[in-house]
Amino acid sequence: MDKVSQAQASIISSSFSLNIFFLVLQKVRDQIFARGAKTIRGLGRTFRTFDSFDGNNKVDQNEFLVGLKENGVQITKDEANLLLDFIDSNKDGTISFDEFLIAMRVSFGEIDRV
Repeated sequence: MDKVSQAQASIISSSFSLNIFFLVLQKVRDQIFARGAKTIRGLGRTFRTFDSFDGNNKVDQNEFLVGLKENGVQITKDEANLLLDFIDSNKDGTISFDEFLIAMRVSFGEIDRV
């Protein structure tokens, strides 16, 4: 495969991953919002339930997976890991409340402009 084809394949792969991310994020949002977490205060309560293992104000991969299940979110482990990777903007392996809040509250149009 030449460099152009590799670049095109990379763009298609990135675009596909981004589309999957948006679908998974919308599914998570819908399920969390359906449980009443529509305000910043409600999302804060939800985040604290995710962070219930150690209370360090960061949600690691295991807390994220358990927190999603405990909040009625039905996604696969691979989808959860994809979501965690995209939400974790500083790439420290955890999700802070700010990262969580942005993911849950920012509209898709605003994400596109970032």
